[in-house]
Amino acid sequence: MFPSRPPVPTGPGGSCKFTVVETCDRIKEEFSCMQQQNHSLQLEREKLISERSDIQRICVMYYEMANGLNLEMHRQMEIAKRLSAILTQVLPFLSQEFCQLLKEQNRLQCKN
Repeated sequence: MFPSRPPVPTGPGGSCKFTVVETCDRIKEEFSCMQQQNHSLQLEREKLISERSDIQRICVMYYEMANGLNLEMHRQMEIAKRLSAILTQVLPFLSQEFCQLLKEQNRLQCKN
């Protein structure tokens, strides 16, 4: 994911003795590499923070929609109960012919 550290330069004959300038150059290269890694990590962090914010906003939106639908469902159920109670009260006052007609229509609708 990240570039590896720059290779350590070896002098002639594989000597491990470094001059001050070589050491400073190596430190500068490593520091530059670390700055690049830090910058890329900061960009990735900002991207993840943005994604998290979007996901949280979407979750809140779905939660509000679910609550709204639940409330609407209960409201519709209450309306259906009231209409059913009204029909139950009115039904005895209807004529027999009209009741037979309603039963026949209900039977036809159930078949379809």
